[in-house]
Amino acid sequence: MQLSIGNHFHKLTLDLSRDSVELTRYQRGNKTATPPINYHYRVWPRYHNEYISRKGKFQHVELEMYKWNKLDNLIAGHIVDYRIDGI
Repeated sequence: MQLSIGNHFHKLTLDLSRDSVELTRYQRGNKTATPPINYHYRVWPRYHNEYISRKGKFQHVELEMYKWNKLDNLIAGHIVDYRIDGI
């Protein structure tokens, strides 16, 4: 199984002789940090009578801080209680 996000790649290999899973991590060397982009938009929600203004920000995420082990355990079925803010 292979997983990827951004410049990070994980390869999971099942070793039946040792009853284990081997994880190999790869990372591209080129890092291109982009400046944050502020995004303003208007949306008409289902239960409103008019448009409302909203803001968002797109920004580069430091994947070195990403909780890969938690995600790997979630995919493997070892974690049942999943919360998006926990990853």
